[in-house]
Amino acid sequence: DKATVAQVFLKRLREGIPLGADPTAVYASVLAGAEPSVAIDSPYNTRIYKGLPPGPIGNVSVLALQALVNPAKTDYLFFVAGDDGKTHFSRTQAEHEALTEQYCKKLCQ
Repeated sequence: DKATVAQVFLKRLREGIPLGADPTAVYASVLAGAEPSVAIDSPYNTRIYKGLPPGPIGNVSVLALQALVNPAKTDYLFFVAGDDGKTHFSRTQAEHEALTEQYCKKLCQ
C-alpha cells in the first residue's frame, strides 16, 4: 500500500489539493494540548492547508522512502484505512465517501 499512498500524496501535491492526512491534524491537536480533531486550525493540519506541514510529525521508515522514490502508477486521489485493516483507494470524492462509509465505522469516528 505504501507505493500507492505515496502516489496519492504526490498527485495531490502536484495538483495543489490539500493532502488531507488525518494524522497531521491529530499531531496538531497534540501540539496544542487539545482533543484530537481534524478541524483544528494549525499549519500542521493538511486537511485545511495545502502543501507539506512545517515539520515532520513522526519518523520516516526506509520502506516509506522507497515508496516515495517508486510510487505506484495509478491515478487515485483518495484513500481510507478501513476497520478491516486494508487501505481502500478511490479516484473521486463520491467514491471516497462511499468507501469511508462502508469500511471505516470505528477508526473514522
